[in-house]
Amino acid sequence: MTSKKINKELKKKSATELGSEAERLKKELFDIKFKHATRQLANLMSIRKTRRDLARALTFKTQAERPAQK
Repeated sequence: MTSKKINKELKKKSATELGSEAERLKKELFDIKFKHATRQLANLMSIRKTRRDLARALTFKTQAERPAQK
């Protein structure tokens, strides 16, 4: 999935949904790092992708929680 599609998907979610998405991604990142440490991970790019998806989710969560400032 491209980052534009992910961004559109994340913009539609509420702050609580984004929080649960961030928790899911944190667990996924932990599992990926554990597999990497035990040499069971075939695709190293999955670490980078998951880390960036987590950052996106946390960024959109912060924006959703913060009132619109102008």
